[in-house]
Amino acid sequence: MRFLIPLSLVCLGFAHCKMPDPCLVGDLSCDAFTSLLYAGPVLTPRFVYASDNLSGNIQTMKIKEDGALEFLRSTALAGASSLAIDPAGRYLYASGTGGVFVYSITHKDGTLVAINSYTGVGTPGAISVDPSGSYIVIPTGTGTAICKVRATDCVISPIANLLQTAFRKDATGIFAQLNTGNLGTFNLDSTSLMLTSFGPTPAGGGTATTGTGLVFDSSQTHVYSAYQTASPANLSAGTVAGDKSIGTVTNSPLAHDFYSIAMDPKDRFVLVSDFNNNLILGVGRNTDGSLDPTPLIAVATQASTQMRKIAIDPTGTYMYVTNTQGGSESILTFVLSYGTMVQRAPLSIVTSNNTSLGMVVASFFEN
Repeated sequence: MRFLIPLSLVCLGFAHCKMPDPCLVGDLSCDAFTSLLYAGPVLTPRFVYASDNLSGNIQTMKIKEDGALEFLRSTALAGASSLAIDPAGRYLYASGTGGVFVYSITHKDGTLVAINSYTGVGTPGAISVDPSGSYIVIPTGTGTAICKVRATDCVISPIANLLQTAFRKDATGIFAQLNTGNLGTFNLDSTSLMLTSFGPTPAGGGTATTGTGLVFDSSQTHVYSAYQTASPANLSAGTVAGDKSIGTVTNSPLAHDFYSIAMDPKDRFVLVSDFNNNLILGVGRNTDGSLDPTPLIAVATQASTQMRKIAIDPTGTYMYVTNTQGGSESILTFVLSYGTMVQRAPLSIVTSNNTSLGMVVASFFEN
């Protein structure tokens, strides 16, 4: 008999995929040994959701057994941009014109059902969901909205300099790219839902508003940040101190126009899309968490292609990348292995005016 346990992972270009502990519920930190240590349900990627900013839709695609995508349907949302899924696999959060919109996910066919919205956030930015699914954080440019599950009980923190955020595993705070080009650490008060800055704010390798995402390794001992058209660097690696503040940050010599960043669930490499140079780079991680100066993977896509968002399935087997060419948008599928990346035929979503600003993979446990 096949059944679904409603448990999902978030694979945004802005944060690393997280799982509840421990292996008994399929913790990805167990890597390839999960199937040996846990004989229960198997984690299966089911759907990919991608935002269509210009046409005003959220596109739903089914992941077939070989990792290829099959388009299912569109859900209208004006100005659709950032997307996030709560770890329980219940809700998709989407920022759109005028606010943040919450949809329940139908596990059988991926259908999205609108259930709530929060319109007190001005111009919403990149959404982050904590590993327990209890809180969401939405930078707005004039403040930061912190909400409970389903975007309820929202408050506005006066902290207005956040661009991209990622929750700590214990959900007690966040790391953030700041609009100064620095990195910051914030504690979250679970009662007041207010953020408080603490620790140093080291230079992250970018300038002003160029931050495009930050991700962690599975142990959250290192944080990696990507930037567009930044100086002095476009990619950096930082250590996380014992008090959860950000320590030493080292800039990578790689100089690219990074639009999105994602962490390989097996901690083998950091994956980044190069918006203007038509590249996807897989940058290897050394044993000390630093980044190798020479990419393990460098795949050039077709000419005149603008590589945008990256999403990786939680098994670390398939990567999906949105790209725009000549006014049309496709999602390229890649099969990942250490040191190589094989491209599949792209799925064409629309024929014109698609600018994807968010993409996530929804996965569930199945027997």
